[in-house]
Amino acid sequence: MEISKQELEQIIKEEISIVIEEGWLDRLRARTSGAGAAVKGVAQRTGAAAKYATTGKVPPASASAGATYAQGKKSKILQLHKNKYEKVWADFADKFLVLNKELHQDAKKLGLLESPLFQEMRQNLKELRLRNDKAVDSITSYFDRLVKSLESGERTE
Repeated sequence: MEISKQELEQIIKEEISIVIEEGWLDRLRARTSGAGAAVKGVAQRTGAAAKYATTGKVPPASASAGATYAQGKKSKILQLHKNKYEKVWADFADKFLVLNKELHQDAKKLGLLESPLFQEMRQNLKELRLRNDKAVDSITSYFDRLVKSLESGERTE
């Protein structure tokens, strides 16, 4: 069986795409960065213990011993989901654009560009895309606000 260079490149691209969509690399990154947050928390608690040893005052950070790790992990998980949604939305937008171009080309060949019904349909498709873009922006904003509230220590339960 002989495979052309173009076919081989396409197979490789598809396999890479599948691996990326499965998200195993993202999960691995989230776990390692969550561990980094734990190390940061240990360093903060060590500093708090040193302050306690020298001054005798209990710093408020010592009350939330594991909070830094948990908040860091929650933020990373939310960020992973946001990234996955953004990828899906970007793929959708690309496919939507391709479909619109194909529709326009076919409508031109069929002489439908001037049809009021066709123009109304195109306007509805445009409005759909704009509503979708607005919804995506809104949802992305919610993800950002959730991550920010977790990182600032706000309770989000």
